[in-house]
Amino acid sequence: MSLPHVPSIRHPPAAPWHRCGACRVHLSSSGESCFAGHRSGLGVRLHGPIPASVSATRRRSGAAAGRAAPVARRRGTGPARRCPAGPDQRLLSAVLPARARNRGTVGPPRHGTRYRYPLRRGRLAQLAVHRVFRALLFPGRARRLLSCRARRLAPCRRAGPHGHACGRNSGPAHGDGDRRRHAGAGIRECKAAGPQSGFPHKLARKSSYSRPFPVLILFPLKASIATTEKSIRKRMKQHLLGSRTLALALAQACAGAVAMPSAIAGGADPEPQAAQTEQIERVEVTATRTGAVDVQRVPAAITVIKPEALGKYGLGNLNDIADLVPAMSVQQQATGVNNITMRGLVVRGIVPSEVQDASLVAVYIDEMPVTLKSANPDLKVLDLERIEVLQGPQGTLFGAGSMAGTVRQITKKPEFNDLFGSVEAVGSRTSGFGGGNHNVRGSVNLPLKNDALALRLTGYTGKDSGYIRNQLTGRTTNGVSTNQGRAALRLQASRDLLVDASVTASNIKGGINDAYADLAPYTTIALLPEVGNDKLQLYNLTVNYELGKAKLVSSTSYLHRDTLYVTSAQYPATAFIFGGQAPLMQSAYTIANKLTDFAQEFRLHSQDGGPLKWTVGAFFEKGSRDTLQDQPTTGFDARYAATRNFPGYDSQVNDLATTADNYFSGRQYIDSRQAALFAEATYTLWDRLDLTAGLRLFRGTQDFDLRFTGLFGNLATATPAVPTGVPALASSSATARGANPRFAAAWRVDPDHTLYASAGKGFRYGGNNQPVPFNFCGINAPATFEPDTLWNFEVGSKNTLFDRRMTFNASAYRIDWDDVQVFNRLPCTYYFTQNAGKIRSLGLELESLLKITRRASVGINASLNHATATDTVQTGIAAQNIPAGARVPYAPKFAASATASYSIPLPNNDEIGIAASYAHRGEAYTNFAREQGNYAEIPSSNTVNATLTWRTRGYEVGLFGTNLTNGAKVSDVTPNTIAIQPGNTLYLVRPRTVGLRVSARF
Repeated sequence: MSLPHVPSIRHPPAAPWHRCGACRVHLSSSGESCFAGHRSGLGVRLHGPIPASVSATRRRSGAAAGRAAPVARRRGTGPARRCPAGPDQRLLSAVLPARARNRGTVGPPRHGTRYRYPLRRGRLAQLAVHRVFRALLFPGRARRLLSCRARRLAPCRRAGPHGHACGRNSGPAHGDGDRRRHAGAGIRECKAAGPQSGFPHKLARKSSYSRPFPVLILFPLKASIATTEKSIRKRMKQHLLGSRTLALALAQACAGAVAMPSAIAGGADPEPQAAQTEQIERVEVTATRTGAVDVQRVPAAITVIKPEALGKYGLGNLNDIADLVPAMSVQQQATGVNNITMRGLVVRGIVPSEVQDASLVAVYIDEMPVTLKSANPDLKVLDLERIEVLQGPQGTLFGAGSMAGTVRQITKKPEFNDLFGSVEAVGSRTSGFGGGNHNVRGSVNLPLKNDALALRLTGYTGKDSGYIRNQLTGRTTNGVSTNQGRAALRLQASRDLLVDASVTASNIKGGINDAYADLAPYTTIALLPEVGNDKLQLYNLTVNYELGKAKLVSSTSYLHRDTLYVTSAQYPATAFIFGGQAPLMQSAYTIANKLTDFAQEFRLHSQDGGPLKWTVGAFFEKGSRDTLQDQPTTGFDARYAATRNFPGYDSQVNDLATTADNYFSGRQYIDSRQAALFAEATYTLWDRLDLTAGLRLFRGTQDFDLRFTGLFGNLATATPAVPTGVPALASSSATARGANPRFAAAWRVDPDHTLYASAGKGFRYGGNNQPVPFNFCGINAPATFEPDTLWNFEVGSKNTLFDRRMTFNASAYRIDWDDVQVFNRLPCTYYFTQNAGKIRSLGLELESLLKITRRASVGINASLNHATATDTVQTGIAAQNIPAGARVPYAPKFAASATASYSIPLPNNDEIGIAASYAHRGEAYTNFAREQGNYAEIPSSNTVNATLTWRTRGYEVGLFGTNLTNGAKVSDVTPNTIAIQPGNTLYLVRPRTVGLRVSARF
């Protein structure tokens, strides 16, 4: 028989009564013993009249037990008869020796008083720690101690008054594994640990007595198992833990150690528990910016990638992420020179010298925006916890740079009380012209002050061989050397104030991944070395302050970045100036960028757990970009003077270039500022329907200055008659403001199925065009272009099937894009942007994961997209007009990926893991229509990766292969417009690479 649940009473009336802590049924008004003869020392002191159902049965229950009610006696004196079935008694037996249990007062507190503990705390800690380690070494004994005949009744392990079990029997509607609120005295919420452990993770207790009650702190299971005896003693010394509270805390650690697999030694993160069951692990995201939420409950298309899904193949850059997200495409020309697109929202490719083309996909590292069109940073040093890919406009919470989607890289934070780390070494070899590759990554977590201060350091260094051969020298041209480091500091300044600070530094030196289509595969011709260097520093300070029912978050970020891009441009220099006549000119097209960016965001969001969840915030950003362009060409001045009958010609003196023998010099400087206010709220009706509305108000200003000189830059070039050229100058300022609304509705059919619909607006700022020299291009381009906007309409469903062994998510969308910023590339190599036409994108996205057994799983993702111009786009240049129905460039119609993994258990908890992945991406094109020119096909790709891993204790050894079939070759194409050049310029991905990976955790 189970007792009715008694609610908490803050101001208890008179006539206290007691519930027996052993059998939970028989009561005593004195509180000394129950009618069954059990001592009530572990009982719970309750108030108010005894429930009628209990009053009518307690004497009958006592008689059935065959015992008379004993006389009252003083606590701690006389014989004590204890029931072996009491759950709390079994826990104490598993932790404390009998001599510790029998000493002192263990009864409940009197009204308005504390517990009394005659036993010295230090001795109790020693005994408890001793018994915990005995349980870890001899789990069989702990199991026997935790078993008795009372398991037939299986009492509920939920927290009742003062942390005891609530007394109800377990059953289908009241078993472990879910979350319910129990109205025990002073208990806020009971969160069960799961069906095996049977103990609550957290018990936040608030005393109803006049004096404060010792707070029970149950440490995370992972830390409780992995920490040393010394760290346990330190923790117990810092907190007011009494003997009984301490016993319950250590009992949870002991029982958890018996019931669950041990973590990796040294405090390293263990394999997720879900990986040892037949259920899929729950994944939480912070994309809603209202705290961690189960991704299956978010009404949006979000793909979450664990870093292990890439690391086990030796991968980790943005292009590798795109292989697992079919809706996402990446074109890459060199390390850090890339372009990200989603859902067919793209009209141009990579133009390294273009400074006005704002990105459509935002890239974040934690709270730091690091987006840069055509140059998103490639950081391998990040100690990632997960990657969140948000598909579709995110203009309400993430701003103008998220018009097509957002990629968030979430890093692991320092941990206060554990010293641990990892080191990984990778060696591989690339086929074809490639060679050996190697890299080393290490990280360490340093607790500087218990529960207050910790430091996490990460370092990465590596060299990747080139795989494109220079036909003239026989050497490869695109080898990469990478050195990166990161330091993250976490400070718990007070109970409510948490501060995170981080510094990230990167230095990448590499080449360009270009080859010519008419030469042998993976072959180029370069008269001069090609360079792709990238230096980056990131600084961030994030402050979290608990305000009770709300949390205030402040994120301050600063970015400094220097990039250098050099290509061997012998064909343009020879063709455009000297008519393609031999010899080829040694010309280096050089683009150098210096960027700074400061961003500040304040965000306040609710966390009271009510039906209304809200977020409000403000954002400010100020950035600058200084772009320098030069085209130094060996022997240019002398050859130009001879062919143009211009004796003594000097490009620096006559055409005002920055150096001699330089036919183009340019400087573009941008100073931009933007500010925004945003708010989003979700209200829940009937515990099933979530209604969301959000709005972002923004204003942005851009100041633009430009100066072009040299033969190719001047508006009027120098002649023997007019020996000084006229530079091209431009100075302008543009301001835009607007509002981005968003609406969403989600209907939870049941806990495993959700239907949702959303509508949101995306926005992108306008800008200024660089001047186009009329004498070379024969056209006058517009000076500025306006913002463009879009509306995204989406419906979808998120489903968890077969007792959480399978997830299946589907979404369909329609995007209407107006006043599109169309890019016009001219035959003279100049370009400009104008607003023209509309684009409609229709698509379907599918994402699924099936856990066949606890050790085997498969996943399939797919994306179907149809993005076209809705009407004929008139650009003012007949050859550049876009015909109605033309497909957008750089966006494949179909993309899909599949993953599979299987693990084989070995003795001593060792394991062998087998995994493979396949990614298909359909063909795409470099322009809307062939009639426009600059039109070439980017062929489809099929990428196959596989790995075989052996895990033993804290070590892992893996054999991996990437692009095993060489089915992925071309990432991007620049169509050829020069007769003497050997075909289109192809930007190639790394061919088949096979390697060995060794990692250790300590």
